[in-house]
Amino acid sequence: MYNDYIVAYLSMNKPDSAQQYFRRLYSKMGEADSLYINLSYANRSFADYFLTNKKKDQALQYARNALRFAGKSEDDEILMEANTAMGKVKFEQGDFKQAIVFLEAASVKAYHFDREIYASIQQKLAESYRAIHDWDKALNHYEIYSRMQDTLYAESSKRTIAEVEAKFQNKEKQRQIDNQEIELSYAKSQKLWFIAGLSLLSLVAILLWIIYRNKKRSADELDNKNKTLAELNIFLDEANQTKAKLFSIISHDLRSPISQVYQFLKLQQLNPNLLTEEKKAELSSKIQTATGSLLETMEDLLLWSKTQMNQFKPEFRKVNVLEIVSECLQLMQLNSEGKKIRFKNSVSSDFFLETDPYYLQTIVRNLLQNAIKAAPEGSEILIDFEEGMGKKYLSVTNSGGYFSQEQYEYLLANKHSGKSLSGLGLHLVDELSRKVGAKVIY
Repeated sequence: MYNDYIVAYLSMNKPDSAQQYFRRLYSKMGEADSLYINLSYANRSFADYFLTNKKKDQALQYARNALRFAGKSEDDEILMEANTAMGKVKFEQGDFKQAIVFLEAASVKAYHFDREIYASIQQKLAESYRAIHDWDKALNHYEIYSRMQDTLYAESSKRTIAEVEAKFQNKEKQRQIDNQEIELSYAKSQKLWFIAGLSLLSLVAILLWIIYRNKKRSADELDNKNKTLAELNIFLDEANQTKAKLFSIISHDLRSPISQVYQFLKLQQLNPNLLTEEKKAELSSKIQTATGSLLETMEDLLLWSKTQMNQFKPEFRKVNVLEIVSECLQLMQLNSEGKKIRFKNSVSSDFFLETDPYYLQTIVRNLLQNAIKAAPEGSEILIDFEEGMGKKYLSVTNSGGYFSQEQYEYLLANKHSGKSLSGLGLHLVDELSRKVGAKVIY
């Protein structure tokens, strides 16, 4: 409980209040080994707090105490965490060799206790070895860190998808249960009518009337079921078309960025000596930024497609146009830099639209991709947003070859154009814009 108070007050940036419970914890110190764990944890909490606030000397004092008590506790997990804290403090002090000693000691068993801590240790080891110019070990630890990050991200994604799928399955099962209850209720009603019919065998006229009524009811039910079956067939057909559209959007929008990242990585692999260290670092940073943006876009598209599986309809809300454009530009970074194309974004942060953000994002991505493809190398693409005559205009302008409105409408009217990636993008833009009440003009 005292440790919980310490963490809470440090989180509130009230170290004096935290010190009160820190002293109470020390006052309860006895011969029980378990208190060494608590004392180590408390000192490590203060070490993390002062390190975060750039008070390295105070952080070092608490980190040493945390390590001392962890050794007395003989608990592998608390000793691993104390070594990690000491390694981080030494790293921030610039004593990279000592940082490596403590971090290496922590990494021995960190994987078995907490893989996220293990990943952070590998990252710090990579940075420490880089600081002392031991590039091979730095690369080795960074590769371990990268694999761990991929594993943690994959597990997190699987948990998220499993949770969404579980909610969907629970809802579907509940619907089936409700239907079964209705069917059981109907079967019970039929049974009662059958018993009543047997008890009235002596009344032929009534029996015939009951039979006639049951036949009529069965005919009506059969007719209703046929209508329901027809509606289900229509629904399934629409669902299949919706899935095809969603897969088309995902494959079309992600193909170009993934291809560009692959080309940059292939260039770096095949011609490593063509780039200076500074260029390599700059290229790695850009690839990391682009892949991060690509992963976010992919996750957004997958989550959005999950919500659109049953019906392909927009959900309108207030959207900041600049945020949408900025996200798309970030995703297109490698594509544009490959052709040395500059963007001039004149969209103000004050502009908002009442629309579906995912539809708008897909439209803008496709327009930017087409603009980059058609723009000459080294040219500039202008992006602007204007209001006038009761309408709002989002414009994307390049200096490529002239493409008229008649050519655009001809491609939309041509069914075979949608089979190519370029034609598919124009068809997607046209359909999505119409769904949100917008119009594309070239």
